Amino acid sequence: MTISMVGNIVQRFVVATAVVSLLMMGGAWSAGAAPGPDEAKLRRFALVVSSNEGGSGRSRLRFADSDARSMAEVLRRLGGVELSDMVVLNGANRARLQSSLNTLAKQIGAAETAGQRREFIVYYSGHSNEEGLLLGNEQVSYRELRQWIDGMGAEVRIAVLDSCASGALIRLKGGVHRPPFLRDVSSDARGHAFLTASSADEAAQESDRLGAAFFTHYLLSGLRGAADSNRDGLVTLNEAYQFSYHETLRRTEKSQAGAQHATYDIQLAGTGDLVITDLRASNATLELGAAMVGHVYVRDDAGRLLVELRKEPGFPVALGLGAGKYRVVLDQDGFLFQQDVVLTEGKHTQLQVSGMKKVERSVAMARGGSGVGTLSEPAPSESAYRNVAFDIVIAPQYRLSGPSTQPVQHNFVLGLLGHSDSLRGVQLSLGGNIVEHDMKGVQLSTGLNMTGGPSAGLQWSGGANISRDMFRGVQNGIVNASLGDFRGFQTAIGNYATGSFHGVQLGVVNYSQSEFKGVQLGVINAGRGPRSGVFTSVVNTHEGATTGLQLAVVNVARETHGLQLAVLNVGDSIHGLQFGTVNVARTVRGGQFGIVNIARSVEGESFALLPLIQDGYHAVSLWSADTSVLNLGVKLGARHLYTLLGVGIKKDDADRTTYSHHIGFGWHTRTDGRWFLDLELVSSHFGNDDDFGRRASVLGTLRVVAGYRLVDDLAFIAGPSFNTEVSWDGKDFSDGLGFLQRVEHHGDVTLRQFPGFLVGMQY
Repeated sequence: MTISMVGNIVQRFVVATAVVSLLMMGGAWSAGAAPGPDEAKLRRFALVVSSNEGGSGRSRLRFADSDARSMAEVLRRLGGVELSDMVVLNGANRARLQSSLNTLAKQIGAAETAGQRREFIVYYSGHSNEEGLLLGNEQVSYRELRQWIDGMGAEVRIAVLDSCASGALIRLKGGVHRPPFLRDVSSDARGHAFLTASSADEAAQESDRLGAAFFTHYLLSGLRGAADSNRDGLVTLNEAYQFSYHETLRRTEKSQAGAQHATYDIQLAGTGDLVITDLRASNATLELGAAMVGHVYVRDDAGRLLVELRKEPGFPVALGLGAGKYRVVLDQDGFLFQQDVVLTEGKHTQLQVSGMKKVERSVAMARGGSGVGTLSEPAPSESAYRNVAFDIVIAPQYRLSGPSTQPVQHNFVLGLLGHSDSLRGVQLSLGGNIVEHDMKGVQLSTGLNMTGGPSAGLQWSGGANISRDMFRGVQNGIVNASLGDFRGFQTAIGNYATGSFHGVQLGVVNYSQSEFKGVQLGVINAGRGPRSGVFTSVVNTHEGATTGLQLAVVNVARETHGLQLAVLNVGDSIHGLQFGTVNVARTVRGGQFGIVNIARSVEGESFALLPLIQDGYHAVSLWSADTSVLNLGVKLGARHLYTLLGVGIKKDDADRTTYSHHIGFGWHTRTDGRWFLDLELVSSHFGNDDDFGRRASVLGTLRVVAGYRLVDDLAFIAGPSFNTEVSWDGKDFSDGLGFLQRVEHHGDVTLRQFPGFLVGMQY
């Protein structure tokens, strides 16, 4: 949550300053790369846009949204873009694009006031043609796009388009196609740089094997460190373009759609290279040793291919990946080597080819039916095992069946520390059970159960159950950990699953790091990848896409598709609904319902007693009405729905000062010109020094407020109203002007209905 929103509201309503500041400090969080040494001088903003839909007659893309999320992650972690200075639009349309550009333009303008140099990056992944971007059934022409970008006010504007025929962008006036590339642009640069994935008459292609568009995949690989040709820990615009150009061309030359040539238009002035990512900002770095040579592939623990590069001998290559588990595969002239590495916070990890294991190729089918090569260390075939029906095992090398030169497949094991190369049956041990390769059956122990390969069945222990590969079945213990694909049921004090988890977790703490489908029940639920299902707990926290329902005292999520229901909801990007006492979000595409709603941007509605929406509707009104001579109020809301809070003062028939306070809700409609219209339903309470707060009456008002903006922020307002005043306890109050009133008496209750008006100014 940026300070600009608070400043905006302060200008409009001084009384609300303390409340807004307190809530903003309580609801804000920060993420992203560590600030560089020039933070006080340089501030970078980013708009990341995607659309899988290109309108009727065009195939739906598969990876535009995921490419955008990956680009946002790299810009935030390595590109110096703070979370508050970035907008990510998945499934964008024209109106949302314009709104986001306007929001960032205001922030860029505020940064100039603070004396900061501004850089603006816009990335687009989706459909386009020779005329412009295709956002569903809508279009944004390249000329409009260039005008919008040039009008942002930043000293440097960088646009990256990964879409068909995007090279048409640089054919406009001012665009120049030059030989590679930029040699003298620095941190004091001024101007623009446009990179496009294809030329004006080429198709931009995406790959099922990569799980991404070719150009974006190689651009991201380069920005993560593969393009750092001079090995200074900085990836410049020149290096990133050169790497992505050559790799995209190499991989598409023989494709069915033909070769794809990335293009560019550079109009920058300065000295030195323009740095895009700083690998030193990564919290964890993987270094490929100097002796390593061949094609290197790096995947995360969810199987996504993050980096692909040709490693040359003689120098190390540093990759900024962040803390986590990764699998590195080296293809050295057809010979494959593999190593799993765990990168930890603040640590530089080096990988040498001497420490990697040689593996064989195996072929599996990717989703959608395309064949892809997968790399794993194969287990022995069934015929390679020596089958043992019954065995007593004290320790791995001490067993009744004696030593064997072959791996052993057990049917039944009884022992202190059961050990099998493969299990087709039952392991029953006092201390623990270990299966090196695959298991189909049951492991029972008081201490530890562990499998190293694909498993199906039951693990039951008084301590820990660990599955390192695919597991299908039930884990029951104090701690359950599944490090591969898991489908089944986990019940324990602590449950951990990484990979694709399908099933149910029951425990005090549940943690799923990758895709999860099912139900989690626990005191704390935490996950980092996409989720689908129901999560109920005291605390739910998740980083990534969440689909379904979070039900807890506190919900925390990076990205949610569905519903957050809790006392406190905190989210980054919400696609759906937040329902709670306090809702905090960076962007909301849906709705917020609560007592206090805080958001940077809401594309939907925010219903709350106190909605604080940075790019929403907020104004201060000073008006006079038939029921109260002088009134001051503040309007706070999202795009249309807002809350009205106000106070008023007048003299009654006895010349006493009568005070009033107003609370209500309104609907705001604004035209493209200076006119706007507000429809409001307001409840007002009156009283004087003697009876304020105890007066037995309430006034309800339905009013139509028309406004005309005299200047950008100052408007004249006026409109009619219809009032209904209810008095009880035998009282009869009349707070209107006394004409055209309809009065009804029902016992001790008096009902008065009368027309009214208001006139005033709004800022």
